[in-house]
Amino acid sequence: MPTKVFSQQPDNINFLSPVGFKFNIETLPQTNWFLTSVNLPGISLAEVNQPTPFMQAQIPGNDLVFDPLTITFLVDENLNNWRELYDWMIGLGFPNEYNEYKAYKASKGIYSDATLSILNSNMNVNYIMLFKDLFPTSISEVAFDSASADIEGIKATATFRYLTYSYEKV
Repeated sequence: MPTKVFSQQPDNINFLSPVGFKFNIETLPQTNWFLTSVNLPGISLAEVNQPTPFMQAQIPGNDLVFDPLTITFLVDENLNNWRELYDWMIGLGFPNEYNEYKAYKASKGIYSDATLSILNSNMNVNYIMLFKDLFPTSISEVAFDSASADIEGIKATATFRYLTYSYEKV
C-alpha cells in the first residue's frame, strides 16, 4: 500500500514567541508603558439545533461571542497606571454626580480602540489586531505583602470588553 506524500510543506517553521508583542490602548498611556502580558481573546460561534427525524443536528448559528481581553501590568509607585483604569471605570459606572460623568465622557469618551501588534521571529510586526470600542470591566486588587522576600514589583490585571476585533497582515 503506497504512503501518502504531502506536497504542501510549510514555508515558515518558526513558532510564535510569547514575548513578541506590543499593545496599545489609546486612552491609557501609563498602562501601556508597564504592560507585561496580554491575551489574544478566543472567539466562539453559537450553534443552532436543527430537528431531524432521527436526532438533533447542530448547524452554525449567527452569533459570535468574543472572550474578554485581559492585560497584566506592573503598577508604578505613583499608581498612575492603576488610576487611569480606576478613573475610567468610576467615570463610566459610578460618578458622584451627573456632571462628573458628563465631564469624563467629554474628556476621555466611553470607549477606546486598542491594537495588539504580534511580532515575528525577527521582532518585526507581522499582524495587527484591532479592538474596537473597548471599555474596562474589572481591575484586580493591588496586593501589598511585607513578608515577601523578593521585590519584583506589584502586578495588576484589567479585563475589558469590546465590540469586535479584526486582524490585518502587515
